[in-house]
Amino acid sequence: HPNIMKTFRPPRPKRFMYYLGEHIEGTDLRQWMLDNPHPPLDQVRQLAKQILSGLRAFQRQGMIHQDLKPENIMLTHDGQIKILDFGTVLIAGSEELNSPLDKSVPQGSVNYIAPEYLVGDAGSFKSDLYSLAVIIYEMLTGSLPYKEPNIKRVQLANYRELHYIPSTHVRKDI
Repeated sequence: HPNIMKTFRPPRPKRFMYYLGEHIEGTDLRQWMLDNPHPPLDQVRQLAKQILSGLRAFQRQGMIHQDLKPENIMLTHDGQIKILDFGTVLIAGSEELNSPLDKSVPQGSVNYIAPEYLVGDAGSFKSDLYSLAVIIYEMLTGSLPYKEPNIKRVQLANYRELHYIPSTHVRKDI
């Protein structure tokens, strides 16, 4: 899929689990957000459509990314989005291979993780959509949709500490 980093078979049999990926010239979405603190809505919409297109390709293959965040999304010099970092991808039918050793520690990055992970439930395609919604909010406003949690205290029981801030409180033209 054009919005997902291409991966290649290793040249010889693997003894360790890894993948080879294409080299992508460009910048990650985090840097793009820093360089574009007040992007036009149309530009955010176009980037979001490309990310969603990549996520739909994951869904069609029975996969959940589980760690979608600006640092795992590249923007090429010609404006094409590429989703990367497949280290936490869950593939349907291979849960035993992807189960974290410590189930009390959710998969993904705390600022973009879907609430179901924080209460110990399994993720789904909707979990990746939640992460995308947080990213879109951040592209539009320059901040997260909730107060940044204390990383040491984000566990299954503490998810209610995330206090949502409506985007219109941050950016009036949305």
